[in-house]
Amino acid sequence: MIKKKIFISFLFMVTIISGCGKEGGMEKKEIKKMASNVAKEYMLVEEDIDLVVTDVQITNDDVGVAFVNGYEKNDKTEEYSVMINYLNDFEVEGYGDAKEN
Repeated sequence: MIKKKIFISFLFMVTIISGCGKEGGMEKKEIKKMASNVAKEYMLVEEDIDLVVTDVQITNDDVGVAFVNGYEKNDKTEEYSVMINYLNDFEVEGYGDAKEN
């Protein structure tokens, strides 16, 4: 029940933010912050993983993707990378295990 409330709040927040300030584009700092929040919420709600963000890498504006890297809060060996399309209202396009094999 709590996850559903968090998810609904998250969608509301994304809707509000995506409608504001589209004229000049977003600064990298804003993109990193929003992408981090989206990745954390997605992993918690959809995968039941409490993600601790360690790094956010932003591609150039032509691609419009941010890679949010982090680990599971209770197990630092479980590392993940979440791909966020910030040009498409911060849509999660996928995630994967970030460990090198």
